[in-house]
Amino acid sequence: MILGTEEPDDAASVEPDVSKVVTIAPGQTLNVSIPVNDARNFGLSFTAAGTVSATLIDDKGTVVGTNLTDKPEASHIVRSIFVDRAITKGIWTVRLQSKDRADREIILSTWSNAN
Repeated sequence: MILGTEEPDDAASVEPDVSKVVTIAPGQTLNVSIPVNDARNFGLSFTAAGTVSATLIDDKGTVVGTNLTDKPEASHIVRSIFVDRAITKGIWTVRLQSKDRADREIILSTWSNAN
């Protein structure tokens, strides 16, 4: 068997729901709109400098997860926020905040229905 070639089951998404690349300036706060669909759970994976914080906000304005600078998880190459509950279709926001001295590129990817 070759990994990645088997047919995916319809319960799990194998393609990212949304993929975006954004640039954040030093000291900037940047809100990125993320469309979400009905799902049993939701995740955001991203690569960013450890000087960039990410806050995930649902369509009701509630913070549902964070990955902040000055925390151990900010030192990882790939960072994530996972929401382990059912979600409904809407527009969520990823709020990025930079404490850096230089422009930074951030790669965002969302996924849903993780097993």
